[in-house]
Amino acid sequence: MLFQVSTKYDVIYLITKYGYIHMYDIETATCIYMNRISTDTIFVTAPHEASGGIIGVNRKGQVSILKPKHFCPTSRLRRL
Repeated sequence: MLFQVSTKYDVIYLITKYGYIHMYDIETATCIYMNRISTDTIFVTAPHEASGGIIGVNRKGQVSILKPKHFCPTSRLRRL
């Protein structure tokens, strides 16, 4: 499992080896979002400071930038 913390939105991103993303509120540990984002293993992630999201690379070399505003209801995020 890989994880990154976004201080911009106060969330923790958790990526599983099966390509699922879990996003948790950092204060309450409540799951805000969960979905499969890749059919291949994501083996490395890094914070993307400009968007408050993360960058991930899967086994095929595809690079994805995951931004919470694009896949999570904004009412669930603390800071916008």
